[in-house]
Amino acid sequence: MKKFLILLILAMLIGTSAFAQTHWISGEASFIGGGARYEYMINRHLSLGLNAYYNFFVFWNNFGTDLTARFYATPTFFLGVGLGFHKSTSLSTFAEGFFDALLSGEGDFDPFQTGVAITPDMGWRFNVGQRGIFIQPGIKVPINFGILKTADEDEFEVGYAVIPYLGVGFTF
Repeated sequence: MKKFLILLILAMLIGTSAFAQTHWISGEASFIGGGARYEYMINRHLSLGLNAYYNFFVFWNNFGTDLTARFYATPTFFLGVGLGFHKSTSLSTFAEGFFDALLSGEGDFDPFQTGVAITPDMGWRFNVGQRGIFIQPGIKVPINFGILKTADEDEFEVGYAVIPYLGVGFTF
């Protein structure tokens, strides 16, 4: 009975995606920076994937890589989660007395946090024009569990970043 149930589940997974476009590749642009994503559609509601991104703005930089899972509640809306590595460098967020240090010319202007990240993700995917081309606006929030390194000390911190993005890609 167990073997039959396992075969039935495998047949459902393979059957629902056998004739669908199962490989999704996209490039993502954010404020200043971007990334790349690959997704494999297991069935029409669930995908597994990989992504990497680097985003920078005046006072912060974010780099990350994730293994991701997404659930498509509708054909266009998804909720996802990633697990991976994240590094956040901040010129003002983590530095105490940043402006005083800036005015005096003293202090560490490059504290950073490196660690494991859990990254909630949500967004939309819209097919555009030809079959297989899509745009994908969304937002991800890497929650970083890692070591914050400053000039004075290293300590465990939980940090986060908010990264809105716009992806453009194709399927095959």
